[in-house]
This record gives sequence, structure tokens and C-alpha cells, in this order.
Amino acid sequence: MPNSITADQFSDEFMKLMGGQEPLVRKIASEEAKKSAQNLVDETKSAAPREAKNSKRSGKYAKHIAMKEISTNPLEVGWQWYVKAPDYRLTHLLINGHMTRNGHMTKKEDFLTEPTKKNEEEFYKNMKERIEKGV
Repeated sequence: MPNSITADQFSDEFMKLMGGQEPLVRKIASEEAKKSAQNLVDETKSAAPREAKNSKRSGKYAKHIAMKEISTNPLEVGWQWYVKAPDYRLTHLLINGHMTRNGHMTKKEDFLTEPTKKNEEEFYKNMKERIEKGV
């Protein structure tokens, strides 16, 4: 029978291993989450689709990409990537493609998946390094 552990047991063991380092880990996690979210915003703004330079909407969608702090309780801090109104409705159409009025399918412009994966990997790597250093 394989060894198993419940979430509560894991939490207890993790807290024992941390030995009072919980505030430091929270601080590191908060800083790295904010840095990761800002990197995601910057990368998606530069990769977001733009219309022709002489168009009135040139770069308008990219300008509406932003991040905001979200919290479920005072001990947790998270950051959310989003697109401000009125362009938030376009995100799924750009990423997945859509039918045009004349019946043609637009090409997919997935500018979000790769930066998200890259930033997630960097977040975990930076968290691990900073916790091991204790900084």
C-alpha cells in the first residue's frame, strides 16, 4: 500500500519544517506573485494583436491589459491578469478565433498561453531559490 498523507497532515508537517519562517515565506510569495503578474502584463501587452498603424484602434487592446490585487483573506495575496472594459470581451475571440460576418474563420492569436506558462515556471523557480536563501 502506498504512503498517503492528508492535506491537514501535510500542512502540519510543512509548518514544522518551516520552523517559524511562515511570515518570510508569505512575504516572498507576495513579492514574487506581484513580479510574476507584472511580467505577464508586460509580455502580453507586447505580444497582443495590433491593427494597422493608421487605424484608430491601433494598440487599444494592449493598453487595456492590466493586473489587480485580489485577496480572499488578510493572509493571502494574489494578482489577477485581466483586460479592462470595453475590450475584455475580445480576449476569448482573439485566442480561439471566431467566425466573421462573411462566414470566414479568423486565425487564432494565442498571445497568452506561452507567457503564462513561462511566468508560472519562473515564479516557482524564484520562490524555491529565495526560500532556500532565506531572502
